[in-house]
Amino acid sequence: MVGVESWGGSVVENETATRWCEEFAADGTLSGIRDALNVAAGRPDDEDLDADEAARALAAAEVVAAAAARVETPEALPAGVLSWASKHPEAGEPEVRALARSAIHRIVGERSELADEWSSAGERRGWQVTIDGLLDRLT
Repeated sequence: MVGVESWGGSVVENETATRWCEEFAADGTLSGIRDALNVAAGRPDDEDLDADEAARALAAAEVVAAAAARVETPEALPAGVLSWASKHPEAGEPEVRALARSAIHRIVGERSELADEWSSAGERRGWQVTIDGLLDRLT
């Protein structure tokens, strides 16, 4: 489980997202991005969304933003992920960005373990600012 105490200032600054990024940099594909996003976007509203699933989807959404040349800062993603994104602009196409936005809306909604953790820790507002910035870069 992710746990907000293990999070930093960006959506990839946690153990689960870092691990996903490392694996993705080694052998990432567009289908891998879609898979991570679909887990969140496809979860019915009446079912809980696991925090680790949400963290992986947020990391995938950052890759989509990077592929669309909308990375927040180069330091926000590992070099291997940035390299992959620069070579795969198709991952930043409007359809993929829309999927990423759908995943994020599910992650910040009800029955999201990650959103609940941020709320319980009293840090939801700061996390939401980070998420809103990612959403802006995906439009």
